[in-house]
Amino acid sequence: MFTDFYFAKGNTHVFCEDHATSGNGIAIISDGCSGSGNTHIGSMVLANVLKNNLTIDRGDLSIVQTVKTALDIVERDFGIKNTDGTTPIDATLLYALELGREICIKAIGDGAVYIKYIDGDSQLFLLSYESGYPYYPIYSYDLNRKAKVDILNKSSYTLHSILTQAGGLEISNIKRDVLECHFSHNVTKGSVEYVSVMSDGVFSFLDAENNPIDPITIVKKMNDFKLLTSGVTQRTMNKFLKECKKNNITHYDDISISSIIFPKEITNASNS
Repeated sequence: MFTDFYFAKGNTHVFCEDHATSGNGIAIISDGCSGSGNTHIGSMVLANVLKNNLTIDRGDLSIVQTVKTALDIVERDFGIKNTDGTTPIDATLLYALELGREICIKAIGDGAVYIKYIDGDSQLFLLSYESGYPYYPIYSYDLNRKAKVDILNKSSYTLHSILTQAGGLEISNIKRDVLECHFSHNVTKGSVEYVSVMSDGVFSFLDAENNPIDPITIVKKMNDFKLLTSGVTQRTMNKFLKECKKNNITHYDDISISSIIFPKEITNASNS
Protein backbone atom coordinates (compact mmCIF):
# COMPACT_ATOMS: atom_id res chain seq x y z
CA MET A 1 0.00 0.00 0.00
CA PHE A 2 1.16 3.54 -0.71
CA THR A 3 -0.36 7.00 -1.06
CA ASP A 4 0.04 9.85 -3.51
CA PHE A 5 -1.44 13.30 -4.17
CA TYR A 6 -1.52 16.23 -6.56
CA PHE A 7 -2.92 19.78 -6.52
CA ALA A 8 -2.76 22.71 -8.93
CA LYS A 9 -3.96 26.30 -9.19
CA GLY A 10 -7.03 27.07 -11.28
CA ASN A 11 -6.91 29.46 -14.22
CA THR A 12 -8.80 32.24 -12.41
CA HIS A 13 -6.95 32.08 -9.09
CA VAL A 14 -3.95 34.05 -7.85
CA PHE A 15 -3.17 31.47 -5.16
CA CYS A 16 -3.97 27.77 -5.06
CA GLU A 17 -6.57 27.46 -2.32
CA ASP A 18 -6.66 23.67 -2.63
CA HIS A 19 -4.26 21.54 -0.66
CA ALA A 20 -3.65 17.80 -0.74
CA THR A 21 -1.51 15.54 1.39
CA SER A 22 -1.16 11.83 2.16
CA GLY A 23 0.84 9.23 4.08
CA ASN A 24 0.43 6.45 6.65
CA GLY A 25 -2.65 5.06 4.92
CA ILE A 26 -4.32 8.49 4.78
CA ALA A 27 -5.36 10.58 1.77
CA ILE A 28 -6.68 14.13 2.32
CA ILE A 29 -7.73 17.15 0.27
CA SER A 30 -8.94 20.51 1.52
CA ASP A 31 -10.47 23.20 -0.70
CA GLY A 32 -10.38 26.75 0.66
CA CYS A 33 -13.26 29.14 0.02
CA SER A 34 -12.43 31.80 -2.58
CA GLY A 35 -14.68 34.29 -0.80
CA SER A 36 -12.72 34.07 2.45
CA GLY A 37 -9.27 35.53 2.92
CA ASN A 38 -6.07 33.53 3.38
CA THR A 39 -7.62 30.13 2.69
CA HIS A 40 -4.58 29.14 0.62
CA ILE A 41 -2.83 28.94 3.99
CA GLY A 42 -5.83 27.75 5.99
CA SER A 43 -6.58 24.77 3.77
CA MET A 44 -2.95 23.64 4.05
CA VAL A 45 -3.01 23.90 7.85
CA LEU A 46 -6.41 22.22 8.16
CA ALA A 47 -5.36 19.27 5.98
CA ASN A 48 -2.13 18.73 7.85
CA VAL A 49 -3.74 19.02 11.29
CA LEU A 50 -6.25 16.37 10.21
CA LYS A 51 -3.45 14.16 8.89
CA ASN A 52 -1.56 14.48 12.16
CA ASN A 53 -4.66 13.73 14.23
CA LEU A 54 -5.55 10.69 12.14
CA THR A 55 -1.96 9.41 12.33
CA ILE A 56 -1.97 9.63 16.14
CA ASP A 57 -5.52 8.40 16.71
CA ARG A 58 -7.14 6.39 13.93
CA GLY A 59 -10.33 5.96 15.94
CA ASP A 60 -13.08 8.52 16.41
CA LEU A 61 -12.03 11.94 15.19
CA SER A 62 -13.17 15.24 16.71
CA ILE A 63 -13.74 17.65 13.83
CA VAL A 64 -14.31 20.46 16.36
CA GLN A 65 -10.89 19.84 17.93
CA THR A 66 -9.27 19.67 14.48
CA VAL A 67 -10.82 23.04 13.59
CA LYS A 68 -9.78 24.65 16.89
CA THR A 69 -6.18 23.43 16.49
CA ALA A 70 -6.00 24.65 12.88
CA LEU A 71 -7.36 28.10 13.86
CA ASP A 72 -4.78 28.37 16.64
CA ILE A 73 -1.91 27.44 14.30
CA VAL A 74 -2.99 29.89 11.59
CA GLU A 75 -3.20 32.73 14.11
CA ARG A 76 -0.16 31.83 16.22
CA ASP A 77 2.32 30.59 13.62
CA PHE A 78 1.22 32.60 10.58
CA GLY A 79 -0.11 35.71 12.32
CA ILE A 80 -3.35 35.57 10.34
CA LYS A 81 -6.84 36.34 11.61
CA ASN A 82 -9.63 37.43 9.28
CA THR A 83 -11.65 40.40 10.54
CA ASP A 84 -14.68 40.19 8.24
CA GLY A 85 -16.54 37.32 9.87
CA THR A 86 -14.76 34.65 7.81
CA THR A 87 -11.78 32.49 8.78
CA PRO A 88 -8.70 31.27 6.89
CA ILE A 89 -9.91 27.69 7.43
CA ASP A 90 -13.21 28.15 5.60
CA ALA A 91 -12.44 25.01 3.64
CA THR A 92 -13.78 21.57 2.84
CA LEU A 93 -12.24 18.31 4.05
CA LEU A 94 -12.38 15.03 2.15
CA TYR A 95 -10.34 12.07 3.27
CA ALA A 96 -9.84 8.32 2.99
CA LEU A 97 -8.37 6.36 5.88
CA GLU A 98 -7.07 2.80 6.10
CA LEU A 99 -8.58 1.45 9.29
CA GLY A 100 -8.12 -2.26 9.97
CA ARG A 101 -9.81 -4.23 7.20
CA GLU A 102 -11.68 -1.20 5.88
CA ILE A 103 -11.13 2.02 4.00
CA CYS A 104 -13.20 4.76 5.62
CA ILE A 105 -14.10 7.64 3.30
CA LYS A 106 -15.54 10.90 4.60
CA ALA A 107 -16.37 14.29 3.12
CA ILE A 108 -17.37 17.54 4.77
CA GLY A 109 -18.25 19.78 1.85
CA ASP A 110 -18.35 19.28 -1.91
CA GLY A 111 -16.06 17.32 -4.21
CA ALA A 112 -15.76 13.80 -5.55
CA VAL A 113 -14.78 10.27 -4.53
CA TYR A 114 -13.60 7.47 -6.80
CA ILE A 115 -13.19 3.79 -5.89
CA LYS A 116 -11.60 1.21 -8.21
CA TYR A 117 -12.34 -2.41 -7.26
CA ILE A 118 -10.15 -5.40 -8.03
CA ASP A 119 -13.01 -7.09 -9.92
CA GLY A 120 -12.99 -4.28 -12.50
CA ASP A 121 -15.98 -2.38 -11.14
CA SER A 122 -15.65 1.27 -10.18
CA GLN A 123 -17.76 3.61 -8.07
CA LEU A 124 -17.92 7.37 -8.31
CA PHE A 125 -19.57 9.89 -6.02
CA LEU A 126 -20.19 13.56 -6.86
CA LEU A 127 -21.09 15.83 -3.95
CA SER A 128 -22.46 19.28 -4.76
CA TYR A 129 -24.50 22.16 -3.39
CA GLU A 130 -26.88 23.99 -5.71
CA SER A 131 -26.70 27.02 -3.41
CA GLY A 132 -22.96 27.33 -4.02
CA TYR A 133 -22.36 27.30 -0.26
CA PRO A 134 -20.71 24.00 0.68
CA TYR A 135 -20.64 22.84 4.27
CA TYR A 136 -17.28 23.50 5.96
CA PRO A 137 -15.85 21.85 9.10
CA ILE A 138 -15.68 25.32 10.71
CA TYR A 139 -19.48 25.24 10.97
CA SER A 140 -19.25 22.42 13.50
CA TYR A 141 -17.34 24.88 15.69
CA ASP A 142 -19.13 28.15 14.83
CA LEU A 143 -22.81 27.32 15.25
CA ASN A 144 -23.99 30.82 14.35
CA ARG A 145 -22.45 30.53 10.90
CA LYS A 146 -23.80 27.00 10.61
CA ALA A 147 -27.36 28.24 11.19
CA LYS A 148 -27.03 30.77 8.36
CA VAL A 149 -25.60 28.21 5.96
CA ASP A 150 -28.28 25.67 6.89
CA ILE A 151 -30.90 28.12 5.65
CA LEU A 152 -29.02 28.74 2.38
CA ASN A 153 -28.48 25.03 1.83
CA LYS A 154 -32.05 23.91 2.48
CA SER A 155 -32.87 21.28 -0.17
CA SER A 156 -29.66 22.00 -2.07
CA TYR A 157 -27.32 19.10 -1.26
CA THR A 158 -26.98 16.52 -4.04
CA LEU A 159 -25.23 13.14 -3.95
CA HIS A 160 -24.78 11.52 -7.36
CA SER A 161 -23.39 7.99 -7.33
CA ILE A 162 -22.40 5.95 -10.38
CA LEU A 163 -21.45 2.28 -10.21
CA THR A 164 -19.74 1.11 -13.39
CA GLN A 165 -19.54 -2.66 -13.70
CA ALA A 166 -16.58 -4.35 -15.38
CA GLY A 167 -18.77 -5.22 -18.38
CA GLY A 168 -19.61 -1.55 -18.95
CA LEU A 169 -23.09 -1.36 -17.40
CA GLU A 170 -23.62 1.85 -15.43
CA ILE A 171 -26.03 2.19 -12.51
CA SER A 172 -26.70 5.83 -11.64
CA ASN A 173 -28.47 7.18 -8.57
CA ILE A 174 -29.13 10.80 -7.59
CA LYS A 175 -30.20 11.76 -4.07
CA ARG A 176 -31.27 15.32 -3.33
CA ASP A 177 -32.37 16.99 -0.12
CA VAL A 178 -29.93 14.84 1.84
CA LEU A 179 -30.16 16.06 5.43
CA GLU A 180 -26.62 15.15 6.47
CA CYS A 181 -23.91 17.46 5.26
CA HIS A 182 -21.27 14.82 5.97
CA PHE A 183 -20.72 12.06 3.41
CA SER A 184 -19.46 8.75 4.78
CA HIS A 185 -18.77 5.49 2.97
CA ASN A 186 -16.75 2.39 3.94
CA VAL A 187 -15.30 -0.32 1.68
CA THR A 188 -13.46 -3.55 2.47
CA LYS A 189 -9.73 -3.00 2.00
CA GLY A 190 -9.18 -6.31 0.23
CA SER A 191 -11.77 -5.43 -2.44
CA VAL A 192 -10.15 -2.27 -3.83
CA GLU A 193 -7.18 -1.31 -5.98
CA TYR A 194 -7.32 2.37 -5.08
CA VAL A 195 -9.47 5.11 -3.57
CA SER A 196 -9.23 8.81 -4.40
CA VAL A 197 -10.79 11.96 -2.95
CA MET A 198 -10.98 15.14 -5.05
CA SER A 199 -12.01 18.78 -4.72
CA ASP A 200 -14.93 20.43 -6.51
CA GLY A 201 -12.45 21.56 -9.17
CA VAL A 202 -13.75 18.55 -11.11
CA PHE A 203 -16.82 20.68 -11.90
CA SER A 204 -14.80 23.57 -13.36
CA PHE A 205 -13.46 22.17 -16.65
CA LEU A 206 -14.54 24.03 -19.80
CA ASP A 207 -13.75 23.45 -23.47
CA ALA A 208 -12.57 26.09 -25.96
CA GLU A 209 -16.17 27.33 -26.43
CA ASN A 210 -16.67 27.58 -22.64
CA ASN A 211 -18.96 24.56 -22.57
CA PRO A 212 -18.76 22.63 -19.29
CA ILE A 213 -17.28 19.15 -19.46
CA ASP A 214 -19.12 16.39 -17.63
CA PRO A 215 -17.44 16.00 -14.20
CA ILE A 216 -17.94 12.24 -14.45
CA THR A 217 -15.59 12.24 -17.44
CA ILE A 218 -13.11 14.41 -15.54
CA VAL A 219 -13.08 12.19 -12.46
CA LYS A 220 -12.55 9.07 -14.56
CA LYS A 221 -9.67 10.71 -16.45
CA MET A 222 -8.05 11.82 -13.19
CA ASN A 223 -8.23 8.24 -11.92
CA ASP A 224 -7.15 6.44 -15.08
CA PHE A 225 -4.21 4.86 -13.28
CA LYS A 226 -2.15 2.55 -15.49
CA LEU A 227 0.81 1.29 -13.49
CA LEU A 228 0.16 1.13 -9.75
CA THR A 229 3.59 2.23 -8.60
CA SER A 230 4.77 5.17 -6.50
CA GLY A 231 3.87 8.53 -8.07
CA VAL A 232 0.95 7.17 -10.11
CA THR A 233 -1.44 9.97 -9.07
CA GLN A 234 1.04 12.67 -10.05
CA ARG A 235 1.92 10.94 -13.35
CA THR A 236 -1.74 10.53 -14.25
CA MET A 237 -2.56 14.16 -13.44
CA ASN A 238 0.43 15.52 -15.36
CA LYS A 239 -0.60 13.49 -18.41
CA PHE A 240 -4.26 14.46 -18.08
CA LEU A 241 -3.60 18.20 -17.72
CA LYS A 242 -1.16 18.09 -20.63
CA GLU A 243 -3.93 16.54 -22.76
CA CYS A 244 -6.34 19.23 -21.54
CA LYS A 245 -3.97 21.99 -22.63
CA LYS A 246 -3.50 20.35 -26.02
CA ASN A 247 -7.29 20.22 -26.49
CA ASN A 248 -7.91 23.77 -25.18
CA ILE A 249 -9.64 22.50 -22.05
CA THR A 250 -9.20 24.65 -18.93
CA HIS A 251 -9.96 24.09 -15.26
CA TYR A 252 -10.95 27.46 -13.86
CA ASP A 253 -11.02 26.34 -10.25
CA ASP A 254 -8.15 24.81 -8.30
CA ILE A 255 -7.96 21.01 -8.54
CA SER A 256 -6.71 18.47 -6.02
CA ILE A 257 -6.65 14.71 -5.63
CA SER A 258 -5.26 12.36 -2.98
CA SER A 259 -5.20 8.57 -3.25
CA ILE A 260 -4.58 5.36 -1.33
CA ILE A 261 -3.30 2.67 -3.69
CA PHE A 262 -3.11 -1.10 -3.22
CA PRO A 263 -1.04 -2.81 -5.94
CA LYS A 264 -2.76 -5.95 -7.19
CA GLU A 265 -0.28 -8.43 -5.77
CA ILE A 266 -0.66 -6.85 -2.31
CA THR A 267 -4.45 -6.65 -2.63
CA ASN A 268 -4.67 -10.30 -3.66
CA ALA A 269 -2.45 -11.35 -0.77
CA SER A 270 -4.77 -9.61 1.70
CA ASN A 271 -7.67 -11.70 0.36
CA SER A 272 -5.91 -15.04 0.83
